[in-house]
Amino acid sequence: MIEHIKKWVEDNQNTILDVFTHFHENPEISWKEKKTKEYIIREAEQLGFHYKTFDQHYGVVLNWDGDTEGSTVALRTDMDALWQNVGGTWRANHSCGHDAHMTMVLLAARCLKEIGYVPVKGKIKFIFQPAEESGKGAIALLNDGVIDDVDYLLGVHVRPKVEMEFGQVSAGIYHGAAAMLKGRIKGIQAHGARPNQGINVIDSLGSIIYAVNSIKVDPTIPCSAKVTQVQAGGSNINIIPDDAEFSIDVRAQTNEALEDLLKKV
Repeated sequence: MIEHIKKWVEDNQNTILDVFTHFHENPEISWKEKKTKEYIIREAEQLGFHYKTFDQHYGVVLNWDGDTEGSTVALRTDMDALWQNVGGTWRANHSCGHDAHMTMVLLAARCLKEIGYVPVKGKIKFIFQPAEESGKGAIALLNDGVIDDVDYLLGVHVRPKVEMEFGQVSAGIYHGAAAMLKGRIKGIQAHGARPNQGINVIDSLGSIIYAVNSIKVDPTIPCSAKVTQVQAGGSNINIIPDDAEFSIDVRAQTNEALEDLLKKV
């Protein structure tokens, strides 16, 4: 079986690159993965897979039932892209590897079909999860019961060069806990010529950023807290802004460390 898979990969290099290129050149942000879903469905239909879709999001699950009952094995990938400034233009962009992840899972399904593999016992699921970047896509699929019958759930993520060189793999890089916080500040608007009559929310934003960056953490446990979004003011430079929003990304290796860091934040 392994040799058949290796040969299929060697014989289908152009197909692999074409699928990756399609995903890479057609990115869609969280909860907006409509065209990505449609592409996956077209491929699934051509391969003869039964698939499940959902009314409330664009996730897709391909199902491959064996001849008899047995364990269910699932391969999972994320679908969404980030919203980024690319070459001076704000647009969706696959810079976090989800284009590669979808290519791997979709072509794993195609490879197994084309080499004649048949699941005699149990079931194989190929799970395409939306909105990973928002942190809520996995919860949506959990609530939909997608993994209720899954015995073995497998996933993969490409890694930054600082962690894993190109061509290297690791059987287990263990992720930690994360939280995303959002806040809003209300001040008092005033004209820029009379700042003493207002309360400038940007001053408060500066204090919040400084405070978050000043948090002391245990250096033996990887963790971080940082302000990742700020928005205040309008198009006029001469107005003291009275409304601001900000976001804080908090991460830690353990749940306990995250809880402690959240208290400090």
